[in-house]
Amino acid sequence: MNARTLALLALFLVLAGCAAPTASVTAGGNQAELRHMQTREYQQLDRRSAMRAVIATLQDLGFVVDRAEYELGLMTATRFEERSGPRADKHIVRVTVTVTERPGQRLSVRANARYGERAVEDPEAYQDFFAALDKALFLTANRVD
Repeated sequence: MNARTLALLALFLVLAGCAAPTASVTAGGNQAELRHMQTREYQQLDRRSAMRAVIATLQDLGFVVDRAEYELGLMTATRFEERSGPRADKHIVRVTVTVTERPGQRLSVRANARYGERAVEDPEAYQDFFAALDKALFLTANRVD
């Protein structure tokens, strides 16, 4: 190893030692499990097409796209939900989606949702998003409008 690599490794170890321990993110789970359910990998797809499919999916799910940064592969969207009944109130659902290029002509798509001030930890919410995204990507790949 050269000196620069050793210095970077030492810096990483120092910073890792300073990190505060995190509590369990999901019921009985951890941060790695949460990241796994928030992420899908796709083959043979360019980033711009994937981002267009993500935007269309978010809109189909009732979200308003607040920001789309093609160069960064980042999108944010918002949806308002109203609850009825004795505790009628409004909640904001915010979603951030990142599209990252990976080696071997692969893309990684990660969705991170918040309901009000709380992180969405329900696997079903992410499964629903990715099921809708899979359909949009299939239609895009097969040029169906």
